[in-house]
Amino acid sequence: MKKYMLSALIVILFLAFMACDPGGANGEDQSNPNPKPVLNSISPTSVLSHTAAFTLTCSGSSYIQGAVIVFADKEMTANYVGSDELTCTINPDDTVIAGTRYLANPASDIVTVYVKNPPGYASQAASSLESEKLDFTIRTNHTFTDPKKLNLPAISHSCADIAINSEGNLFVVSSGNSGLYLIRSTDKGTHWSNRVKISNGGYHTSLLAFDSEDNINLLLNHGSRSLYFTRSIDSGDTWSDPIKIRESEDNDSIFGAYIAAGKKRNLVIVWFEGVSGDPGTEECYLSRSSDYGVTWKMTRKFLDSEDINICSDSEGNFNVVWMSSGTGMVDFIRSTDNGKGWTNRKSITSGHYPAIVSDSSGNINVLAGGGGLIFVRSTDNGKNWTETIRLPCSALTEYVTLSVDQIGNLNTVYSGYEEHFEPSEQDGIYYNRSVDNGATWTESLLLTSIPDRYHGIRSVCDKAGTIFVIWIEWKRATNEFTLYFTCSTD
Repeated sequence: MKKYMLSALIVILFLAFMACDPGGANGEDQSNPNPKPVLNSISPTSVLSHTAAFTLTCSGSSYIQGAVIVFADKEMTANYVGSDELTCTINPDDTVIAGTRYLANPASDIVTVYVKNPPGYASQAASSLESEKLDFTIRTNHTFTDPKKLNLPAISHSCADIAINSEGNLFVVSSGNSGLYLIRSTDKGTHWSNRVKISNGGYHTSLLAFDSEDNINLLLNHGSRSLYFTRSIDSGDTWSDPIKIRESEDNDSIFGAYIAAGKKRNLVIVWFEGVSGDPGTEECYLSRSSDYGVTWKMTRKFLDSEDINICSDSEGNFNVVWMSSGTGMVDFIRSTDNGKGWTNRKSITSGHYPAIVSDSSGNINVLAGGGGLIFVRSTDNGKNWTETIRLPCSALTEYVTLSVDQIGNLNTVYSGYEEHFEPSEQDGIYYNRSVDNGATWTESLLLTSIPDRYHGIRSVCDKAGTIFVIWIEWKRATNEFTLYFTCSTD
């Protein structure tokens, strides 16, 4: 009997123990909850979407080890600096917001940032572990400086060019009646060097390209009748004697010349010529050099072609596009042997004034103007191309430029207007941006309106994604040309 009574007592005590919860729910100790964090400020408070990775700093109090920063509803691993400061890394893709990519209207998106401490016990309420939320602004487009005049002469619509070397320094060349000059900037265009005179006058177009050794290669159009080449190996302080590459035949006019540098000593230039006595007939040419521009050899000629352009990729391959006058299509060829041999021409889209650029992965991007802007892209060395993508822009476009930053964001600057020879308030220089390989683009951003007409637009971007733009303003009444510059500020 005693045995049964003892067993019953043990059962009763066990059940009583299981029923009671002296430490809180499920037997956990709730006597030491973790504190609710306080978020006073964040830095920065805004950023341009899909730019380089940056550090987000959260300042406040009551932060403990294991706390996380929640950015745009995503928990980020935090670096615990102290009870009053946490930091985390925000990567480019973290600032592209789902559902808003991408036609950028409105111009910014607001996300929230807050700090979350780990719980002191499993059932500690989430609300007691989260700080107040602060707004963070993700801007969808660049902002630009006010245009400023550069201390260089200008003699024609397309007499200037801009380029950037591997160190991020800017170089601008332009020609006037007194000669051809160069200026440099080492602080993103805030300050410029004194002018360096390259040669005497007579050159109406000048095109820059840096090679893999950061030497400057300069292509010159002399009087629209001949092409010359010169080179500098000391950042533009001194220059080689100009070498004549091409003399047009039968008074043909030379237009739209471009130069690209491949690996080591290899260079390729392209241009098109208007045939004298046959208005509307143009021909495109390619010429290459394998000895730093000392000697040149013409490799290709295309009839009924114009608006030619060229780029090189990180492997030193050359990609060329132009408009076929007969079909209105943009054609493409590619060389993987320093310009000796070329693929068969392939029509990839329609349009005028095609611009071409290769990104760090070797993908080829082409943007054509004329009636709006049309974009296509190839990820397999030009064998196949995406469907045509139309950008949100003005009805007519000229002087189309295209650049790509280290992350792969695409940037275009161009002259946009509504009607030929009928100025309107919508006429001006515009900028568009894409963060998704050209699939979608921001609305057009007006950089400057046009009092008469702007010409010779050139743009480049550095590794960080800063956009640099130059253009020629032409005043019809006085036939004056002025060179201007602007750049993005974020």
